[in-house]
Amino acid sequence: MKTRTIAIIIALLQTIAAACQSESTLYGHAMNFARQGCKDSLFYSLDRMATLYGARDADLLPELLLEPRLRPYHSDSRWSQVKDRLRKARIEAASESPRPCQTDTATKLNNTPIVNSYDIDLTIDVAAKRIDVRADIDIDFRGNSHADLYLWRYTQLSRVAVNGRATRYEFAKDIEAPWISPSGRLRIDAGTARGAARITTAYTCRLDSIPEDGFAACDSSLVMLTYYMGWYPIDIDHETSTANIDIHITPGFELTGSGIISRKADSWHMAQPWEGFDYTIIASPDLKQKTVSHNNRKIEVVSLGFPDADADSVAVRSAEIMDYYARLYRLEPNGRQLRIFLFPAGGGGAYSRRNFIVCCCQRYNEWLYQLLAHEIGHFWWSSAPTDQWEDWLNESFAQYSSLCAIKQHLGSAVYDDYIEAYREWARTACPIRGLNRQANGAFYTFYHKGAVLLYDLQQRIGDKAFFDLMHHLAAKRIGSQREFEAETSRRLSHDDCLWIERRLNQ
Repeated sequence: MKTRTIAIIIALLQTIAAACQSESTLYGHAMNFARQGCKDSLFYSLDRMATLYGARDADLLPELLLEPRLRPYHSDSRWSQVKDRLRKARIEAASESPRPCQTDTATKLNNTPIVNSYDIDLTIDVAAKRIDVRADIDIDFRGNSHADLYLWRYTQLSRVAVNGRATRYEFAKDIEAPWISPSGRLRIDAGTARGAARITTAYTCRLDSIPEDGFAACDSSLVMLTYYMGWYPIDIDHETSTANIDIHITPGFELTGSGIISRKADSWHMAQPWEGFDYTIIASPDLKQKTVSHNNRKIEVVSLGFPDADADSVAVRSAEIMDYYARLYRLEPNGRQLRIFLFPAGGGGAYSRRNFIVCCCQRYNEWLYQLLAHEIGHFWWSSAPTDQWEDWLNESFAQYSSLCAIKQHLGSAVYDDYIEAYREWARTACPIRGLNRQANGAFYTFYHKGAVLLYDLQQRIGDKAFFDLMHHLAAKRIGSQREFEAETSRRLSHDDCLWIERRLNQ
């Protein structure tokens, strides 16, 4: 009797221990079993994950679908059973707690003041975690009485003038701009100016409060000043300014950035003569550089704490992706040079500007390949406004491009896994049309749901008609839904256009 009691207690403790295993622990066990080829233990772990976390974690099924270590087991019947269980759990959970969809009701003003160019003198004191800035801003007030720019919240202004005369200003640190954090609104009175004018600002930014997971830093190993922290007065309504920046920094730091970099005797200069909106400055004593020339393209990989062999892979693969997109869309990108900055940090992610990409990563792998393919895709798809639902014309098209690159690089079977995973994410995502770009879950809508829409359109009209359409859309640099609809109405049937409209609203 005692033996039986002990056995029951042991079994009960084992059950409790299994039930208390965290999702990450079970995931780690599953990946170890997959690497070792232990099928039964692998599917036991996956089954436990489906039981305990299938309804709680909406990302679990798509993430497992994209897990490279599980691909050798996709032919096992138990893989289909796990997928079916997870899919059922996701659908039931979504029906019980549907995702709220926040629509965008803000009215976009078309005649706001527009910044045309910046002339900036920047001094970076790394030890003090401080930058001192003098910025001359060429602006057109366009008949407005003031201009609203956005600046790093922890800023002390010492001078604000319009056409050489001190002017009134208000720095509202509690009014933050989308994407720029922490920031505040700098409202500058135009005075007697109503058209073209020059704003002169002088200020100091304290950089001891930079979020660890952001695209910004200021310490002895890395200085990174970007749009996302608002180190210069940012015009959030327009993306058409240019810049010339003189940079003074603590000796011993090498410097790179989003523009054309040149070195002087005791300073650096960055020119950005093409129209844009982001002026990224990156400096470190430990920057490494690798340059690859391919088909009249120059790929420059600048890295920090990134393996040399992996940097080589990034350079080669990026050149291949650019070549592939040029063939796919029958159109060259704006520029023939690309600089990629790779740095390790906890937040992950990436962003691209013209000729420039930043990736937060530890090593080269499939995840980084897909990320690079997406960001390079923006060299063809980046003309729509980024703060409205029309951003789907940027993000969905770049994400679809990355799917094509995955198919080209890894084959149709892996491509099909991505489509299935994206379809799962899209299943519970909000409609594209009218969605607030900052809404909870907007990422799944603009990146995954839109990419699935394009994939399904390709299946509907065929490869030839689809890529002919994509060529003309890319060639015209479509920047609005109105332009997109005008082009699709010229090249697709009425029924196909109605189908697209329905999908945007679903």
